[in-house]
Amino acid sequence: MGGFFQNYGVKYRDLGHGLRLNDYALVLHAVMAGEGISLGWEHVTRRMIDAGLLAQVGPWAWETGAGFYLVWSDTTDLSDDAKAVRDWIIRSAVGAPPHAP
Repeated sequence: MGGFFQNYGVKYRDLGHGLRLNDYALVLHAVMAGEGISLGWEHVTRRMIDAGLLAQVGPWAWETGAGFYLVWSDTTDLSDDAKAVRDWIIRSAVGAPPHAP
């Protein structure tokens, strides 16, 4: 959380109290129940915002530069099922139709 505030030049100090959850789904449900606000990934929250289940507090967005990585062993062969899932993920990531061969 400190990285978000640091990105905007805001000093942040965790006071160590308040509601703390360790599951993002629980966080979103708590926010929808009026328990506070949360940072959220747009690809997860956009539909909820558009449906009126969540409200965007401000115009803030933060590109972290972090990404998702798909890795597999170069010394152990993947099963056919694992290869199929890997290939589907790669096709999906580059925008090809998920059902493409």
